[in-house]
Order: sequence, then C-alpha cells, then structure tokens
Amino acid sequence: SAATAKDVKKDAKPVKEDKKAIKEREEKAKKEAEKKAAEEKKAAEKAAKDKKDAKSSAATAKDVKKDAKPAKEDKKAIKEREEKAKKEAEKKAAEEKKAAEKAAKDKKDAKSSAATAKDVKKDAKPAKEDKKAIKEREEKAKAEAKAKAEDEKKAAEKAKKEKEKAEKEAKAKAKADKEKAEKEAVKAALERSRKAKEEKNKKPVTTNTKPAETQKKESTPSAAVKEEAMPKAEVAPVKENKPAVVEAPVEKKVEPVAQPVAQTVAQPTATETKTVETPASRTITPDSDFMLLTDKYRVNIQPIGGGKYKYTSWSVAKSATDKPDLTLRTGVCLQMGSGDLCFQFTNNQFVYQCNVWANPGSHSAPAEIIIYKNGKEYSHLSAKVK
Repeated sequence: SAATAKDVKKDAKPVKEDKKAIKEREEKAKKEAEKKAAEEKKAAEKAAKDKKDAKSSAATAKDVKKDAKPAKEDKKAIKEREEKAKKEAEKKAAEEKKAAEKAAKDKKDAKSSAATAKDVKKDAKPAKEDKKAIKEREEKAKAEAKAKAEDEKKAAEKAKKEKEKAEKEAKAKAKADKEKAEKEAVKAALERSRKAKEEKNKKPVTTNTKPAETQKKESTPSAAVKEEAMPKAEVAPVKENKPAVVEAPVEKKVEPVAQPVAQTVAQPTATETKTVETPASRTITPDSDFMLLTDKYRVNIQPIGGGKYKYTSWSVAKSATDKPDLTLRTGVCLQMGSGDLCFQFTNNQFVYQCNVWANPGSHSAPAEIIIYKNGKEYSHLSAKVK
C-alpha cells in the first residue's frame, strides 16, 4: 500500500483511514482475547483450588464417617462447578476463535481493498458523488421542511380566515336581528300612532253629523237668518291652522242654523284645509329623493342603493351648499299597510325616525321627525315635504 501511494495520490487518505480502522479492530480483538484468556486462567485456578479443597475434604472423610454423606455431596457440587467452568471456558474459546477469524477476515479485506487501489483511479469521484448526494439530501430535506412550514402556515391562515368569517357572519346576523327587531318595534309604534290619530280624527266627523240630523227636522230659515249666519262662516276659516280646533266652534255656532247654512259653512272649511296642505306636500315613494323642512332643520333623504338611505341635515341658517351638520348612511325604509313610509337612521345611542304620511290631510303635518335617545323620545318635530 505504501508503494502504490506514489501512483494514487488521491486515494492516499482513504488507504490510511482503512489501515487505521484495521489496526483499531486488531487491537480491540487482541484486548478481548487477552481478557478472555485472563478469565479462563482465573476459572482454571478456581477449578484447581476447588479440586484441592475436594481432595482435602476426601482425606478427612476417612476419620469422620458421619461426614461421608456430606463429602459425597461436596464431590457432586465440585463436579457441577467443574463442568460449568469447562463449558464457560469452551464458550469463551469459541468466541475468541470467532473474534480472531473476524479480525483475520477484516485484515484480509483491508489488504484486498488496498491492493485494488492500484488499478482503480476513479475511486475519488464516488467520494465527490457521496458529497453531492449528501448535499442533495440536505437540500431535499430543507425543501420538504420549508413546504411543510408553508402548508402549516396556509392551514393556520385558512383557520384564521374561517374564524374571522364565522365571527363576521355572527356579527352580521346579530346586527340583522337587531335591525329587524327595531324595525318591527318602530312598525308597531307607527301602527299604534296611526290608529290613535285615525280614532282622534274620526271624532269631529261624528260630531258634524249631529247638526245635519237636527237641521233636517228644522224648517227652512229666513233671509235674515242667512245674513246673520254669514259672519259666522267668515270666522271659521280664521282658525283653520288646526282642523280639530276649527270644527269644535263651528259645531256650537251652527247648531241653531238651518241646513243650507250648514252646507255653506262645513264644505268650504274642509276644502280649504286640503288646498293649504296639498301644495306643500308631494307623493313620496321608497325611491324618492326629497327634503323635509322643519322650523330648525332642513333634512335631505336620498336612496344610495342596496336598500340603504342617506340622511343629510343642515340648520335653517345654512344653505344646501354648506357643509352638512350631520350625515348618516345607515337608513332603512319601512312601508306601512296604509301607504305611510318610515325612514329610520341610527347614530350610536340616537335613532332618527322620519315619518312621511300618505294621507297628509289626516295629520297635523305631511311629515314628522322623531329623535330617540337610548330608546326614549328626545325630540319631536313637524315637517313639510319638498
């Protein structure tokens, strides 16, 4: 191997490494053999000692007849120990023989590998290939770890998105339920308000029928009575701003008057109240863009798509081109069975409810704006529709 080192420089290191390995194996086998030999020697010495002790015990057996039986027992035990020691020695010898054969075989393999190094010059390349294979394995393991980390990251992101989606859906559902409950509450309140107003407005109509029935029983009045009744008819329109207040005095004053006079007084007052309100109002639908005018504010309600409405408010002192005092985009529209419309807007603890009446003549104003704070009525304003 030393002679071939001149021709194979690249293989010098592998050869040295093989020599070193062979030397280590030989030394290890030698130590094991020495250890086993020492153990065998000790076992032989022990067996000789046991034999000597057995002989001495046999010699004393002549004088001590009672101890003859125990002597036989000792011989039997000695024989067992000797056989056991012999078996152990044979076993150790066999193991040593196997170790020696293995060492000889390793030495032979080392010699054969060193001998083949002369003819194999390309053995350096496999070493490089091994390095390359190791590098490839490392890169592959690194790529797999990276892919696994990316998959875990994606799974975590997916779980996070699903959680956020579930939370968002839960919030949206809770919000929708809340809005639905508020709508139903407002709808019920509007229905109660409408019924109460209808009942209130029905009272003067029933009272107006009483003079007509009494007037049918009376005779036709004279011209003088007609002349006296005319000033009373002129007084009635003065109090027309509130229809409920106008009809009450008319009933009291018209009762003694005949039927023709009642017709000339009652009919003009009803037509006059309608002509006053009709020019200030317009037909409003859920798709309308309109203004509500109050004594303090101008409010624009505008549909912005998706069933939502925009609420824009200015004070009376400002113009429509100025910056609004308040803008809300949370509006919804509720349609009542009677054709009335309710536009509701929320702003933290405040709720802005804009009611537009389909029949303005049955109400004190064409529309109204009610502001609730924490569920309690905070402000109530009458409004005109433009």
